[in-house]
Amino acid sequence: MYSGDERRKWHVTREISVTDLIGLTTFCGLLFVAYAQLDKRIAVLEQERLTQSVETQLTNTRVQDSLSELNHKMDRLIEKTYAQHR
Repeated sequence: MYSGDERRKWHVTREISVTDLIGLTTFCGLLFVAYAQLDKRIAVLEQERLTQSVETQLTNTRVQDSLSELNHKMDRLIEKTYAQHR
């Protein structure tokens, strides 16, 4: 048998077992699948961001139009009030 010192030493071989190959292949496959799903998620998020940007621009345009309309109405009201006090 082995003596105590021989058991404590590291033992390295150049062998690759079938289970190591299966594990490595599985890991690489899962890594590829995870990357593919991540790429899809990024594409979906980019599309949502573009959609949200367009919606935000439309909302800003509507708000600016409403403010412009209110400004015009206030100007008419001020002119009307000014004309009545003359």
